[in-house]
Amino acid sequence: MLKWDIKLDEAFSALDEIADRAAESLPFAAFQGVELLRDEVARQAPRSQKTHYFVSKGSKNADGSRRRYEFNPGDLKKSVVAYRDDRESIKGERLVYRITWRASEGAAAKYGGKGKYRAVPYGYMVHFGTRAGVRPNPFIWRAYDLMHERAEQKVADTLLEKTVGS
Repeated sequence: MLKWDIKLDEAFSALDEIADRAAESLPFAAFQGVELLRDEVARQAPRSQKTHYFVSKGSKNADGSRRRYEFNPGDLKKSVVAYRDDRESIKGERLVYRITWRASEGAAAKYGGKGKYRAVPYGYMVHFGTRAGVRPNPFIWRAYDLMHERAEQKVADTLLEKTVGS
């Protein structure tokens, strides 16, 4: 009769270390995939050919007329952001990221921001259309359809690299 005594303590310890490294690396790995999606959303966002205007329902000029805000070609593309939704995420279990456009700058700025961080309150109307006849241009969904498999692969590759090395 053959007796074979196998000690698995080292193997289980190594697996625990890998699981710990994976948990630590998951936020970084997930954001690597989110960045791919965010960049594709920005590429898919339509760009107007000329300067356009947004008329606010809530803001008034000194004379009582509605305030008009000027937007330049590419402002929607530049406003695309990705962020982790901490309200929906569960530490150690679930990470939820959102990709959207910056719709507001806060009450003080009221669409007056310049450059990279300018908000575009009309993004919703571009993406979903309006009852007044603006056709929807679902650029976020289009970007997801094009890029989600590559983004998922990027997450898996990054996680593998960070947990077991290359």
